[in-house]
Parts: sequence; structure tokens; C-alpha cells
Amino acid sequence: MLSASTPGKTVTTRELAEAAGVSRSTISLALRDHPKISRAERERIQALARKMGYRTNVLVSAWMTHVRSAHTEVNKSLAIAVVTGLLSGSRSLKASQLRYLEGMRRRIVQLGYRLEEFHPAAEDMSEERLLGVLRARGVSGVVTGMMPQAHSALKGDWSDFSLAVIGLSLERPRLHRTTVSHYHAAQLATSELLRRGRRRIGFAMPLSEVERSENLFKAGYWVAMADADIAAPPVFCPEGDKWNAAAFRAWLRSAKPDAVLALGPQVLEWLRAEGRRVPEDVAFVDLYWDDEAPARAGIDHRAEEIGAAAVDLVAGQMIRNERGVPAVPRTIVIDGVWKDGPTV
Repeated sequence: MLSASTPGKTVTTRELAEAAGVSRSTISLALRDHPKISRAERERIQALARKMGYRTNVLVSAWMTHVRSAHTEVNKSLAIAVVTGLLSGSRSLKASQLRYLEGMRRRIVQLGYRLEEFHPAAEDMSEERLLGVLRARGVSGVVTGMMPQAHSALKGDWSDFSLAVIGLSLERPRLHRTTVSHYHAAQLATSELLRRGRRRIGFAMPLSEVERSENLFKAGYWVAMADADIAAPPVFCPEGDKWNAAAFRAWLRSAKPDAVLALGPQVLEWLRAEGRRVPEDVAFVDLYWDDEAPARAGIDHRAEEIGAAAVDLVAGQMIRNERGVPAVPRTIVIDGVWKDGPTV
């Protein structure tokens, strides 16, 4: 059962001690499950704490651990976990996903937290088992990579963690998230093509990817064409197995674009297989550019920055002692940048 964190007055150890009829030191020991307090008394106090909505501040707890053990780095007693491939059947990560991961790793280390990494698909780990491992490892915050498809949902109880997700694919629950500005990316790419004299700019993308962007890729493209007072040709956004080379070829011959916006190099391969010279006959722009072959023009999402921003969201929640599903989810949007290439 997913529970939401709710704003309100923080319950203090003083108030908890008054309600339990014991000293604050007894409360502290009981909440740490210290054997100096009898098991029955510990369970009574812990049950009362849950009933009153008391939550341990993880940074205060870390500081006290530091004081007791003379550790030099307070945050090292706190772990932020990076979870990649959640709800995915893929055992490996693409180059673009590795860039998000690198940004997350770098920021966690920079902030002084302990880094934990999990790739559930590679370990045949269910969501339920992952949650158990996260709790056993004493993880305080969790950043998840992009979900494999639109309308993804988590079903477990994530209320113990400060959370953030990369991308827009997670529909339930609504968490804090970081993403590229899909709208800006499509507008920027379309504007670059218009500036270079292209007028019949086509848009080709599987429906599943259109939905993963919450239709923002398509919206940015349409608005850029409308602002230029140019009629856009019909888009090619089929669903499921209708996204294939034969269907694309039929659309290409019908729509007659002089440029195509798409995701990844597959459409570029289809254009060349159809005998189109790129960019002489048809220009090509990849809305999800990376520096892997083949060389092409496109929009760099700045994945490392998006990953780092997701960690910042989690770290901020940990400082504020916020866990679980947020009452007011926030989205940090980062603008992509144009990358020139031989396909335009």
C-alpha cells in the first residue's frame, strides 16, 4: 500500500515522552531498539510513535551516530540507492541510460552520501524483494531510472524512502521527477531545420514513445510549425507492431518530407535503406541524441544533469525528513541542447 507524506506539525521526542509517560532518553533508546529497554516497553513506545505520526529525522540520527562513533563524515551513514531497470526485462543499460547513471553516481558522492546501486532486471529481483533489500541495507533515499514504458506503476510500499524518478513514464504513484523538456527539444529541432531551409518537416515516433513524453514531443513540433505558418505533413506515430520499415516506407512516399524528426537511429537506417540520401534528399534529426554511432544531428538531453538533479530532489527530502509519496509532486525540467551533425 503506497502511503503519502502529509504536511503538518512535526511530533517531537518531548511530546512522545509526555504521551508515553517516560523520559526523553528512554524514548531515544526505545526508538533505536536498544536492549537496555525491555522488549515489551520498546514495542509499546514504537507503536505509540507510529500512532502519533512520529518520524525519525535521518540527518539528526546520522549526526548522533557520528557523535557516538566519532565518524568524520556525517552523510556516509546515509545511503542513497540508484535503481536502474525497475519494471524492465532488459538486463543491460543503453549508452544514454549510462549517462543518467553517471550523473547520479557523481552527485551522490559529491554530496557525501553512501552510494548503493541496484539493477533488478539483471538480478531477477522483484519489486517486493528490492524493497526488502533497500530496508535491510539502511537506505534512506531512492532514485529510479526511467521506466520502460508509459503508464508504468509501482505497487509496493515505498513510504520509508525519500524518492525521485527520472522521466515521465511513471504514472502511479506521482513522485518528484526530473526530465528533459520534450516540448523545448522538439521546438528547437524543428526551428533548426526551418532555419536551414527545410519546410516539409515530418515527425516519426512510435505511439508508445509519444505517450512516454506526455505528448510533449509532438506538441513542440506542431507549435514550431504553426509559428512558422507552415502546414505540417501527417505524423507517423503508429502503435505496437505497426511501427515497422514497411509502414514507414509507405508514410515516407505519401508524406514526402524533406526532413524527419525521430527518436534514435532506426529511422535514419530506414531512410537509407529506402535509397534516400541524407541530408541531400531528407534531413534527419534525432530527438534523443547521443554520441554513439551513427553520427547524426539531434538534441542532447544532458542526461548527466538530469540524473544529478534527481539526486538533489532526494537529498532535499532527506534534509526535510520527507518520505513516501509527496503531497505536491515537483518536476524539474532541463532544456536539451542542439548537436550539429552530418544528417542536416
